[in-house]
Amino acid sequence: MDYREEYGSYQTIEDLMNVSGIGQKTFDKLSSMISIQ
Repeated sequence: MDYREEYGSYQTIEDLMNVSGIGQKTFDKLSSMISIQ
């Protein structure tokens, strides 16, 4: 939530990599279940 408050909406799923606590392993596990609208 801190990321969104500071930078606004996510533009790409790769933006999630900028969120504290989401590293490459977590991103790889979740990326197929994420969509940006």
